[in-house]
Amino acid sequence: MVNKFVFVIAAIVIVMAVLIAIPNISQQPAAKDITIDYTRQHMRKTDAGKGLIVTSQVETLSIDKDGSATYTKTDSTQKNSAIPQQFSLNRDDFTKIKSLVLDTGFMDIPKTDYVPSQNASQFVSYTLSIKTQESQRTINWVEPDAYNGTIPPLITNIGTQLDGVIASKP
Repeated sequence: MVNKFVFVIAAIVIVMAVLIAIPNISQQPAAKDITIDYTRQHMRKTDAGKGLIVTSQVETLSIDKDGSATYTKTDSTQKNSAIPQQFSLNRDDFTKIKSLVLDTGFMDIPKTDYVPSQNASQFVSYTLSIKTQESQRTINWVEPDAYNGTIPPLITNIGTQLDGVIASKP
């Protein structure tokens, strides 16, 4: 009689464990929502006065959590206002960019801005803002030739990937 009772209790425990485990096994890990704002500013020092830095062109790429993107290019030499172009990233490109940001430690990079050297007269400046549900990170840097030092490859690699999205947009 005691053996039957122990057997029934053990069976109930096993059934309960299986019922608890089945939903966890079948669930895919939740994908993190991410939004990206990326800006390239083409800059140069003026010869007049104290060598002020002026922006000749601004390119902005915004990617929403569903992979939809908006690209805007503003050129100071053109009188027309910029017309935003809307498109969608293909799934592979969007997944690759998300992985670069979320799986490589990018969100844990200490807040540092990589500013141009005093000698830089013409350069590109970048701003990357990443937002997830848990955190936000913004990093500013200039192209490596305009910086005295080394910009972490993780930052420049993400910038290169986003430049590729801009170059391949429809």
